[in-house]
Amino acid sequence: MEYNPFLNLNSHEWKCNRASFVVLLFSVCLDDTFGHDCSLTCDDCSNGGKCNLWKNGCDCPDGWTGIICNQTCPEGHFGKNCSFHCKCKNGASCDAVSGSCRCPPGVSGDLCQDECRPGTYGAGCEKKCSCPPGVSCDHVTGDCQRKCPAGRHGENCLFVFFSCRPVLRQLLPVCRVSDCPEGRFGTGCIRPCNCTGAPCDKVTGQCQCPAGTLGKHCENLCPEGFWGPGCTETCPLCENGGVCDKHNGSCNCPAGFMGRLCQNSCPGGRFGEGCQMKCVCENNAPCDPVSGRCTCAPGWTGHTCRKACDAGHWGTDCAQTCDCRNGDGSCDAATGQCNCEAGFTGAHCHQSTSLCCPAGMFGLGCRHRCQCDNKALCDHVSGACTCQVGWTGTFCEKPCPQGFFGLDCQEKCLCLNGGSCDHVSGVCSCPAGWIGPFCNLTCPAGFYGEGCNQTCSCRNDGICHPASGQCVCTSGWMGPNCTQECPAGFYGADCRQRCLCQNGATCNKTSGKCTCASGWTGTACELECVSGRFGADCQQQCECENGSQCDRQTGQCSCSSGWIGERCEKACEAGLFGAGCEERCQCVHGASCHHITGECQCPPGWRGKLCDKACLPGTFGKSCMQRCSCVQGTSCHHVSGECGCPPGFTGNGCEQTCLPGTFGQNCNQVCQCSETNQLCHPVSGSCYCAPGFHGLKCDQSMHQEKIHTVSVKMEGSAFLPLEPVNVRQDL
Repeated sequence: MEYNPFLNLNSHEWKCNRASFVVLLFSVCLDDTFGHDCSLTCDDCSNGGKCNLWKNGCDCPDGWTGIICNQTCPEGHFGKNCSFHCKCKNGASCDAVSGSCRCPPGVSGDLCQDECRPGTYGAGCEKKCSCPPGVSCDHVTGDCQRKCPAGRHGENCLFVFFSCRPVLRQLLPVCRVSDCPEGRFGTGCIRPCNCTGAPCDKVTGQCQCPAGTLGKHCENLCPEGFWGPGCTETCPLCENGGVCDKHNGSCNCPAGFMGRLCQNSCPGGRFGEGCQMKCVCENNAPCDPVSGRCTCAPGWTGHTCRKACDAGHWGTDCAQTCDCRNGDGSCDAATGQCNCEAGFTGAHCHQSTSLCCPAGMFGLGCRHRCQCDNKALCDHVSGACTCQVGWTGTFCEKPCPQGFFGLDCQEKCLCLNGGSCDHVSGVCSCPAGWIGPFCNLTCPAGFYGEGCNQTCSCRNDGICHPASGQCVCTSGWMGPNCTQECPAGFYGADCRQRCLCQNGATCNKTSGKCTCASGWTGTACELECVSGRFGADCQQQCECENGSQCDRQTGQCSCSSGWIGERCEKACEAGLFGAGCEERCQCVHGASCHHITGECQCPPGWRGKLCDKACLPGTFGKSCMQRCSCVQGTSCHHVSGECGCPPGFTGNGCEQTCLPGTFGQNCNQVCQCSETNQLCHPVSGSCYCAPGFHGLKCDQSMHQEKIHTVSVKMEGSAFLPLEPVNVRQDL
């Protein structure tokens, strides 16, 4: 008995009468196959699915359904065979496998049933409100809301809460508005919300639209390109037909694509939404990335291309019938080449290898005349006609039907775009606008019409319709011949799009791309340059140093206090400080000042805001932090800490020079200078002339002479004059 995948059971119902009977047939698959055409087996189970106990279908894992587990759960369902209903609230979606809820902004909890805790808002309730103390924020957007006094609520605190209490002779109690059930509002909760399924304010009835919707009644989805609460978020640029999810802003990719922006095609061996499904094609058959359908190689067929062609069929999906004569009719399953029996040859096994009758005759003794037309060959035995290329029919009297040509009209015309083919040669006759062997080429640029022999009149790279010659202008041009440039403020094809550039930017008439003025950036030049950038489109990097800022248009540096130079790279010179180094330091005793603040940095032995005070008695050195170690009653030098003052100095810190008339150690010696206009050196006690006098007795005025006093600095102290040297210089 020949194998048949269908078993016909005739035991279901019989209807008999005298003339006829009716049998209702019921078909089942055999040999562990299943599906509407019995082409599926357990090997076709996808995505981790296993064959069921009866081997007549797949047992799918959580999150998958379909006869071979190749379909994800529909929205609102999850789990085994997608048989569980999601319980998520407030517009949340659920995981197809586990059923866990993915909450929209403003709610949290296992079922997304809880509003964000006070002080938090947004996705996952992870954002902190920034409202003033005592003011709450919207749990979705974070907008601050006015806090109402006890017993009042709503916008401007105009609404009063009602207590729920029974009233005599009244069927309904007077209820607190905040106790209204979902979908009701107002006094007595008698008014229904009109929010297209969204919740509403229990007092005012104002709709509280979930993410992805807007409108007075939440009746509108976000406009194209926006998503989220209030439709304030901008959608990413999804590719390949991907659609922005109005609730969470992610790209929902069409079948066959994946990636954050749907930019990637499914990798080899994967297909479907999110490329989650695995191809099951066999015998090196490729898989369609969208549907997963296998494209079988010639000679193979079936859902997974695992089945070889039946005898008598060949080619792609075994759709071709073998055209072989004088034998069992079999041919090669891939090429269709006939397997001829002994005694016959030819492409169709139609030629006998024995002696033939004269042309035009056939049959026993070649007594019968052939009736074949159009130069067809006549079989010398049977008289059957073998048609020439392009002809068909019993006597080869008919040309090939439209769309076919060649031997036995087996070849399908390959003419595209409305072209017709010759029934003999298959050569295509192309309609206007098309040329090429298969009418697969449009007219070359600049030509149109039948045979592409007419010249286009389009200018500025405009493209003319290959059939009609009508101009399709390139971006930036308009008019019947594309000779008119887009007017200011418009761009694109036929200048239909309006430029969006701001802040003095120019708009490209072709692409609409904005060329920003210096100091601006962004798609529409709406953003100022960030700190550290300047120039056209903020492309240049500021070179300012030491925390200085640069002009966002020119890049010129505005130096911070204490710095100068083209790049603010130079600190103020010694003695100067502040903005532009224009302030002068006030420090004394050789102290330096900080180039930014002007704060004096005192040398050892000095203190005070201007370093004008010597260290307090008993201290010395840097910042006067060191303590003297001298015996009691003995002073120490305020700079070096040496005990006892050096000759010429006195005071608790040895900071004072000897009084006039005294000199030496501790200024204990009395000067012996007796002449008028004489001074005593505080260290050595030697006498010298006061400034402006000279001579042995210092009685000569130094008219037209200059006194050069040679002085020496005692370590850590003031400058003291040594024995003067009077130098006369002629003026």
